[in-house]
Amino acid sequence: MNLQYPSVLLEKAIGEFSKLPGIGRKTAARLVLYLLR
Repeated sequence: MNLQYPSVLLEKAIGEFSKLPGIGRKTAARLVLYLLR
């Protein structure tokens, strides 16, 4: 799945979260968006 986000910072944050073991890009995106709320 190729998701695009409106911000480079979001992409970077998702990339960093997805480096964690057991965290894929989709879960990383959910975590980042949750933290921004």
